[in-house]
Amino acid sequence: MAAHLRRYNPDVDQPDAQPVNEPDDHQNAPRGWSPETRVTGEVQVPTSKSIAQRVLVLGAQCEGVARYAALPDSADVADLLACMQVLQVDADEGLPGVVTIQGRPPLPPDGLGGTGNDDALVLNVGESATAARILTAAVGMGGRIGQLFRIEGRGSLERRRSLPLMRALGRAIEEAGDGGWPVLVRGTQAPLELTLTDPCSSQEVSALLMALAAQPGERHLNVTGPVPSGSYVDLTLDALSTFGVQVSSETTDQGMRFTIGGPLIAPLDALRIEPDASAGAVALAAGCLSGGTVRIDGLGADSHQGDLRIVEHLQALGCDAFADSQFLEASGAPSATVDLDLTDTPDLAPPLAVLCAAATRAGAEICRLRGLGTLPGKESSRIEVLARGLNTLGWEVAADADSLTIRAGEARLDPVVLETQGDHRMVFALSLLGLLQEGVRVSQPEAVAKSWPGYWDDLAAAGARTLT
Repeated sequence: MAAHLRRYNPDVDQPDAQPVNEPDDHQNAPRGWSPETRVTGEVQVPTSKSIAQRVLVLGAQCEGVARYAALPDSADVADLLACMQVLQVDADEGLPGVVTIQGRPPLPPDGLGGTGNDDALVLNVGESATAARILTAAVGMGGRIGQLFRIEGRGSLERRRSLPLMRALGRAIEEAGDGGWPVLVRGTQAPLELTLTDPCSSQEVSALLMALAAQPGERHLNVTGPVPSGSYVDLTLDALSTFGVQVSSETTDQGMRFTIGGPLIAPLDALRIEPDASAGAVALAAGCLSGGTVRIDGLGADSHQGDLRIVEHLQALGCDAFADSQFLEASGAPSATVDLDLTDTPDLAPPLAVLCAAATRAGAEICRLRGLGTLPGKESSRIEVLARGLNTLGWEVAADADSLTIRAGEARLDPVVLETQGDHRMVFALSLLGLLQEGVRVSQPEAVAKSWPGYWDDLAAAGARTLT
């Protein structure tokens, strides 16, 4: 085992597992899947909240009226729509149906959320770092000039940081503490050119591209240093194109230079949000782990979602998986040794860690996931939570700040509750372990409301059986 990897020791690291119990609040009681399960057929997954959040904020600043069909019924999107009301953006309700937004182009001195007084408008984005970053840039360069905004959230967002974005916004940031939220932002005139140095997230690039695109005329964004999870920038460019904005880019000695031509123009047709590839990866994994065949309709090979790479990763693990123009499908148990680079798609690490664990029990000597450097700063320290969960159930796991390495070990067979730290993606991943081993439940199962409120019901409809 490589010297820079640290093996998780249950006596030292105190893995977050606890004896099975049933709290009084049944809705929030630990839940889990039974290994006597076959998930098969079409699985309904939510539409993409990553796409939805982008196009909703673009609609708020476009010329004309934007219409949206099939918005995801997730907490992140609901919180963003609530922010729209504070910003005085006309948006009807009706999740998950059609939503109509009357755009408010950022024309000085007007813009988003003008009140004409010195009171700060409070925008609570919940736990969504995507919304926090996008709105910070949007009101900083597209809010009413001189208007003060306070962007805040709850839970894990209070631990998130985005200092490169705050620095790029310059005088628009009134008070940012140590580069996180809450933050006070003052509406300012958008510059013709901005520089973002060493971004800590692709969301920072997306936020600035979107804010500049709302302005009329040509603007430039210089990005120095690598962009983490760069595939998500492609989603932003696709969304901007839908609103009539063309973005060109060129490689420079320092990084990238983007040229953005605004303003934003509302599409003529209603935008239909496609299924979420991250949720689809969980569903496909459930099919492969349980001996079923799972199909995701409405999401095909032409999607710009980076997490569509789950198909090639499943193939590498020995599963049967393919992407058609209109659907994804996967079956077959994972069994192959892999070394996967997830630098552009770290959100795939949670389900892939479980698939790798299954592969090692099927004969693979060792499986490694790398390129995970952004995971410790998410809703939980995901590398650590995954490592502890797997170690608790008997796998030999080594981890560092960028990778997980998994080997088979002696299975622990007594019932346990694995701690998820209230992280929706940890609920998905650790609950999938119940398809491999009896008696596995997860804490805080209700955390799925952040991105996939129907997770438990949707997999049950496809054949997943819950523990009794």
